[in-house]
Amino acid sequence: MHKIQVAFYRNDCKADVLDCLVMPQEWTTIAYNASRQYCAVLPNFGDHTFAKVCIDPVSLSFFRKNFGRIDDSLTRAMLWSIFFNMVSEARIPSTEFVEFFISNIAQEGCEGVFTNQLDAVWNAIGKFTPYQYREELGDRVFFFLTELLVESGEDQ
Repeated sequence: MHKIQVAFYRNDCKADVLDCLVMPQEWTTIAYNASRQYCAVLPNFGDHTFAKVCIDPVSLSFFRKNFGRIDDSLTRAMLWSIFFNMVSEARIPSTEFVEFFISNIAQEGCEGVFTNQLDAVWNAIGKFTPYQYREELGDRVFFFLTELLVESGEDQ
C-alpha cells in the first residue's frame, strides 16, 4: 500500500490535492468533485512515493499549454521527468519533447531543473530520435540555446 497525493488542476492552474491510498491491486478508484470541471490530473503530486507516472492525453495537453503557469518548481521538475519518460517509452515522439523544451526552458527559474533538462533534451535526441532526424533536431536545440545565451548576456 502507498499513500500518494493526486492533484486535480483547474483552468487557473491551481490544484485541489487529494490524499489517496493505492492498494496492491490492478485498479485504484479516486472519488472527486466532478462539478469543479478539472482540466488535468497529476498523480503522485509532491513526489511522496516512488511511482512511475504517465499522463493521460487531456492532462498532457493542458500541461503543455499551461506549463509556464505552474508555480511550483517540484511540480515542474516532475512534469519534465514525466514528459521525458513518455519519450523513452515511445508514448510521445522525441520531436514533441524538443518542441516542449524550446517553448519552455527559457522561462524555467530553477537552475537544477534547467540543468537536468539540458541533459534530457540531448538524451531524447541521441537515444530516442531516428538517426536521420538527429542532426536537424540537434541543430535546432543548439541554435536555440546559442540565441538564449546571447539574449541573456544582453540582459545582464
